[in-house]
Amino acid sequence: MSDLQHEYSPDDDRDYHSVLSDAAYLYGDNVAGGKTREEAALLAQNSLRDYGYADNIDIDMSEAGDVGTVFNGGHKKKAMLAYKGSSNKYDVIADTALASGSINASKFSRLGLMNMAKKAGLALIGKKDRFDRADDLFDNTQTKYGKGNVGLTGHSLGGALAVMQGRRSNVSSVS
Repeated sequence: MSDLQHEYSPDDDRDYHSVLSDAAYLYGDNVAGGKTREEAALLAQNSLRDYGYADNIDIDMSEAGDVGTVFNGGHKKKAMLAYKGSSNKYDVIADTALASGSINASKFSRLGLMNMAKKAGLALIGKKDRFDRADDLFDNTQTKYGKGNVGLTGHSLGGALAVMQGRRSNVSSVS
């Protein structure tokens, strides 16, 4: 076992959440890079296995996307939504919104940052911004698994999304 690998420890929440956040990047970035959901899930599952977590955690491919990945099972016995952090040029928009304290999409538009971003070639993926897509993923996950059965985690921008969503929704989050 390498220095980066460790045994599964049900008492170590920090490791658990870090590993899920890492697997969320791995899954999302591979799907964005052209791999099928199944291929990306296998890579993420192998990463979980390398850290000793794969045997009891499933990736919910129906709820995973560019914003985050849903993991079912694990030592918490509930679904964990792991939001991805910044990983592409479009995330500059979300990072700018956080840095400026302007996470409200309408306020963000009034500031003119959306238009500046579009002119700079940083068009949003689809018609929704990162925050709206994060909300949608949370809503879908909570609908599927039930209130009280979803935890939140993330790294960097994903950690901020997890904490904000947790506060708004009264759901536990780890960043």
